[in-house]
Amino acid sequence: MSFVFEHDVRPVAYVYAGPGAGERSVASAVEALRTAVQPAVQVKTLVASDLLAGDWASGCCVLVMPGGADLPYCRDLNGQGNRLIRAYVEGGGAYLGLCAGAYYACQGIEFEMGSRLQVAGERELAFFPGCAKGGIYASFDYTRGKPARWRELA
Repeated sequence: MSFVFEHDVRPVAYVYAGPGAGERSVASAVEALRTAVQPAVQVKTLVASDLLAGDWASGCCVLVMPGGADLPYCRDLNGQGNRLIRAYVEGGGAYLGLCAGAYYACQGIEFEMGSRLQVAGERELAFFPGCAKGGIYASFDYTRGKPARWRELA
């Protein structure tokens, strides 16, 4: 079955692809969404300037903040960006935070405390009113593309 949309009015699932969003995380989120929701929903990426313009919210069915690093999210979206995201969610929109995107949506984070990857502090968006703590496995290093390894817990 093929769908043709003369004036494409389908809802849009937006994946944030601005600074901080990991390239593989963006690609994985886009592919997963396309597999799950197309052709009924368009899947597009947006960057900080797109998000700050605010036009995305009217046709958006979900805003996905992927994995990567949340400090650039804070740098580029604190203030106006977070006000737009909050208004979108409070108006009935959906926010899906994956990895860094989930940390970003918490009131505070403590990530890899005591290591060279340490990130800690309050977060403005604060959808979750608590502190997110991680990572779980010491072998994780996102700066080198080195995944954590599964291990049996005794």
